[in-house]
Amino acid sequence: MFKRIQLLLLGLLSFFSYGFSQQTADLVVYGGTPGGIASAVQAARGGVKVILVEEQYQVGGMLTGGLAYIDFRTFEAVQGFFREYMNGVHQYYSTRYGANSKQVADSYHGLQAEPHVALYVFDSLLRSAGVRVFTNFRLQKAHVRPVGGKPTLYAADFKNTKGPQSMLLQAKVFIDATYEGDLMAAAGCSYRLGRESRETYGEIFAGKVFVKDGRILLGSTGEGDRAIQGYNFRVCMTDSAENGLPIPKPENYDRSIYLPLLRAIQSGQITAVSDQILKLRSIPNRKYDVNDKHLANSISLARPGWSWDWPEGNESKRKEIFKRHLEYTLGFFFFLQNDEAIPEKIRNEAKTLWLPKDEFEENNHFTPSIYVREGRRLSGVMTFIEKDCQQAPNTVRGYLRKDAVAVGDYGLNSHGCDEPSRYHPGIRDGAFSYATSNLPYQIPYGVMVPEKMEGLLVPVALSSSHVGFSALRYEVIWTSLGQAAGIAAVTSVKQRTALRRVAVEGIQQQLHAAGGITVYFSDVKPSDPWFRVFQYFGTLGYFHDVPQWGSVPFEDHLKFIGDHQYTPAFPYHAAMPLEKVDERLARMWLEKAGQQNHPVLSQKYSGMTRAAFLTELYKLVYREPYSIN
Repeated sequence: MFKRIQLLLLGLLSFFSYGFSQQTADLVVYGGTPGGIASAVQAARGGVKVILVEEQYQVGGMLTGGLAYIDFRTFEAVQGFFREYMNGVHQYYSTRYGANSKQVADSYHGLQAEPHVALYVFDSLLRSAGVRVFTNFRLQKAHVRPVGGKPTLYAADFKNTKGPQSMLLQAKVFIDATYEGDLMAAAGCSYRLGRESRETYGEIFAGKVFVKDGRILLGSTGEGDRAIQGYNFRVCMTDSAENGLPIPKPENYDRSIYLPLLRAIQSGQITAVSDQILKLRSIPNRKYDVNDKHLANSISLARPGWSWDWPEGNESKRKEIFKRHLEYTLGFFFFLQNDEAIPEKIRNEAKTLWLPKDEFEENNHFTPSIYVREGRRLSGVMTFIEKDCQQAPNTVRGYLRKDAVAVGDYGLNSHGCDEPSRYHPGIRDGAFSYATSNLPYQIPYGVMVPEKMEGLLVPVALSSSHVGFSALRYEVIWTSLGQAAGIAAVTSVKQRTALRRVAVEGIQQQLHAAGGITVYFSDVKPSDPWFRVFQYFGTLGYFHDVPQWGSVPFEDHLKFIGDHQYTPAFPYHAAMPLEKVDERLARMWLEKAGQQNHPVLSQKYSGMTRAAFLTELYKLVYREPYSIN
């Protein structure tokens, strides 16, 4: 007894003297990004003990750091946890300002939130789920040991960035939800960094490439290198002088950096700030999400080439890169607002932008988050590449993935990876946007599962080529994958099953129950009584030849709604649940299910709707979950 008391006293003395603690959980999530929050909340709701650790002083990643104009194409692709977030934003503005207020309208169905509102919603979701959250803690070391002959992540050390406290966290499962892939790298997982060559996967946009209007130009060698997409800040700004603070002149202001922009203005190529120099997108309360205009000019907020050392950089290196981008960004706005060589019209337009007094008070009203468009990329059980978001042969849909746990619909989009060449002075190396041929694409579970490491899932810095990553690097997709990772973690803990052997169909069923999708339909919503039935059969490929028989011409879907980038639902992706099932379709579905000779459905389908027929078929053929390995 005395020995136990002595050890306890020594432990308490150690904690108060050195700030060290040791804690255990079922799941530890590192990275308070939206994907990490989705993982943590979903797992906590599943009844396991969850700890979320974030390096910044706040959670939410880019959605609480200035990114408010969310990237996706159609609302039909946005379901599950992200819809819950949207509903929370919508409810906040409705409660505070009224259901018919301008703030509600400007939030656009809850998509576009001020940073502090996004933070409020995320904090509320975490609290209601009972997730323990530690902010201002940076990963120091990952602990791996062999279990059953395989390396397994079982613990990690973290240190407080604001004080001497440190902690050792032990868990049955870890999720790396950082943008950079810091935990998976510390654990010793293999990963990719930079651009593959064109030969590696046969990708059109791989390697060194210059693209204009969808055409690949001379000088595009396709050679692989260490280049990654350029970073910038998504700057939250306001045009309200009452709520505004002036842009400070940075300490190391260098006018010469911005002269290429001045020359473009003086040549008449640029006549305005909005949509020619910067992307300004309105959000509630007279604020803007200000982003890089990467396809318009050789110089904007992002600086291709400056970010290459960030993913593998230590704390000191990242601070150096952050400061360089910060001073460049502040100087960029200072130059536009104050340089007398800038035409008065453009200067006056730029002067309408201020830093908001009611955002980021802890960080001098400027976002604490740099936009990490691309970091490390896991080497996983499966690798997502360029063709995986394109139209599959002999169908109007994309490639069928029966092991899908998420859906995307944005298509290939990469910001510049390097500066323009002298042969293409207005085009950044590696910048491309190729959405016109993409269709909604399914994303398999295996992109989150490391090749060899056990005890870890990676839903953000996931397994893909550089080009494939350009179709996956969106908060909506990362949140969907994070939600699936949370479900997989609960299953692994409760069933004592390795993550790579968790039944994918079980993850899918729980996702569907939570309103998530694994296949895209334009006319079946989570609120429909047959939603889960259609998601089940759709994920198995029952609609890859439906509703169109034979060949149909591809229809360009990029018909934007108003001044948004969002479009109506993709054509040819309707399930038509209330249509009558015809003989040919009924027999095809029965054959797929191995029920050709079923005494009832094979004879009495006449007059049944597709929803009724598939519901009856579902009762017959629902199988126990299977695993990927």
